[in-house]
Amino acid sequence: MHPGVYAVGRPGVRRAGVWLAATMRCGEGSVLSHRSAAQLWGVVRDRRLMPVEVTTSLSSHRSGALRRHRAALAPDEVTVRHRVPVTSLARTIFDLAPGLPAGPLTTVIREAEYTHRLNPRVLVMLIEGHPGQRGVGSLSSALQQLGVAPRGRTRSPLEVRFVDLIDRHALPRPELNVLVELDGEMIEADCLFRRERLIVELDGRQAHRTNAAFQGDRARDRRLLALGWRTVRVTNAHLDRPAPLLADLRTLLELGESVPGVA
Repeated sequence: MHPGVYAVGRPGVRRAGVWLAATMRCGEGSVLSHRSAAQLWGVVRDRRLMPVEVTTSLSSHRSGALRRHRAALAPDEVTVRHRVPVTSLARTIFDLAPGLPAGPLTTVIREAEYTHRLNPRVLVMLIEGHPGQRGVGSLSSALQQLGVAPRGRTRSPLEVRFVDLIDRHALPRPELNVLVELDGEMIEADCLFRRERLIVELDGRQAHRTNAAFQGDRARDRRLLALGWRTVRVTNAHLDRPAPLLADLRTLLELGESVPGVA
């Protein structure tokens, strides 16, 4: 199939075999990527014959039915699917971004959400980790269409008020707008007190005004509680008269510190 790569005893090789052979041809550590990876993940249904795309740290050139990309991938950006080494789903979408407008890219992300329960915030983390890379603008636009966008250091007025309150009253500063993996699922927390296993969600009217959002919030709170995490929801009205909120936060943080086994 390639120099040094053979299909033994088979008159024909399925597509997965073609993809695996391509990664073997490119050397150790090479993985299926870009449009070929998107086909393997099932988020792009394109059956046309095209060069197999592989990402490798060794070289970058195109030869016949094989196209190589050169990149140093992080350990969490590679995986194995159907026995084929491949870029993670999030990294695959990130690599597709330079060649797709925001509209089609949004369709790919929705398919990944539906088929694989991809959390779009993982894509935000990739954008923030690769500033200035080709395709970031298109991917950011697609995420904005889905109601998800990189926040970076930008904070909502409610978040600014809450952080100012805890700073003025000498409470520990939480991690802000952070993704945390709980029981195999990625959860985004507005404010995370990791050691105390406490999450504070800042509920503005716009973000939680629909019935679907309301029901989803409650289901998530219940799931977090079952996993040993407590959730507190804070609104602007609570910050207008903060004394009860501050008293409750101090109690909850002290309870978290006293729980055996909490790291």
